[in-house]
This record gives sequence, structure tokens and C-alpha cells, in this order.
Amino acid sequence: MGPDKKVVVALADVTVAAEPGDPDDHIVRAKLTKAQLSALPDWKG
Repeated sequence: MGPDKKVVVALADVTVAAEPGDPDDHIVRAKLTKAQLSALPDWKG
């Protein structure tokens, strides 16, 4: 999966946490593997 590929990820498949040292910033992480993300259909925005 290239860095420019855009996919839709379900909210259940992500976690959001406060950025250490900056409570106004957040880190969003997908719980999916690269293979799982690559298998998702392209986002058509």
C-alpha cells in the first residue's frame, strides 16, 4: 500500500490517545495490519 492510498477504516478498528507531552494533540492508530489495510477498497471522496 502506497503512502497516498486512502481507505475507509471503521471507528472500531482505530484507537485514539493523547499525544505524550501535548494533551491538545492526539495519535490515531489503526488496529489493522498492512495487509488488512491494503485489502480495503479505495476511498472515493
